Amino acid sequence: MATIGRNAAVVQLAEGPKFTGFVAWAIWVMIHIYSLLGGRNRIQAMVNLGSRYITFNREAGAIVGDVLIADAVPTKGDPDAFRKEIAEEMKNSDKDAPKA
Repeated sequence: MATIGRNAAVVQLAEGPKFTGFVAWAIWVMIHIYSLLGGRNRIQAMVNLGSRYITFNREAGAIVGDVLIADAVPTKGDPDAFRKEIAEEMKNSDKDAPKA
């Protein structure tokens, strides 16, 4: 099973039929909600997915990696110098972070 986008997915059941498009997407949603533990998690996931489907919210669902906040934006000059500046900023921000 894999989702490709809004209303689009592919599903191949074990030793069974293959589905694509909206039908596969609906099967994907049902299986994933069914596999959640606890009724409260299922209801919360259904409300979340339903609201995202109805409002067609285009914001990112996850942030992967570090979020860098740089004061300077490289417009001209040496890109390596900019990378070093960002690396130094990350190193300094790691010093401020509490140790676990």
